[in-house]
Amino acid sequence: MKNQFGFFTLEIILVVMIISLLATVAVPNMHKMLDTARLDYEIKKFCSEFDFAHALGKQASVKAEIFDGTFSADKDSRTIAISIDEKNRAYQLLRGSTSGYNPIREKHFLSDGIKINSTVNRILFSADGRLVNDTGGAISNSFYFTSSYVIKPFEMNVDSVGRWRGKRS
Repeated sequence: MKNQFGFFTLEIILVVMIISLLATVAVPNMHKMLDTARLDYEIKKFCSEFDFAHALGKQASVKAEIFDGTFSADKDSRTIAISIDEKNRAYQLLRGSTSGYNPIREKHFLSDGIKINSTVNRILFSADGRLVNDTGGAISNSFYFTSSYVIKPFEMNVDSVGRWRGKRS
């Protein structure tokens, strides 16, 4: 019995070493997993807002508009807009008129490390649901969602009819 005192101490040291080794391997993978979940949530939320704005754009005499930053007076007095602020990593759904814009929903700030980039600053939905530019010509657009840990960005392509398709680049 006297010789077994050091054996218990050795077991404790081995258990602590195994736990620290597992934690060293698991923590970076957990960050990547949580970051992927955040990116997927932000993509789904933005796609939902886009579909809602598209549906409002199909209503009679309402245009849905996606643009970055400043608002400009529009000929239509009831414009639906998704204002994308790339600098502050936020967007907001708004209803506008010639006198100003009022929020329909609160401003949504993207999760830490998530960024959204757009190739076109402004998309208008015509009453029949097509995507057009300021002059009425049909256009398409792409939104890119990037994250700090996820290597491949998510690309959301929107065609001139308002349908979107997403894929990892």
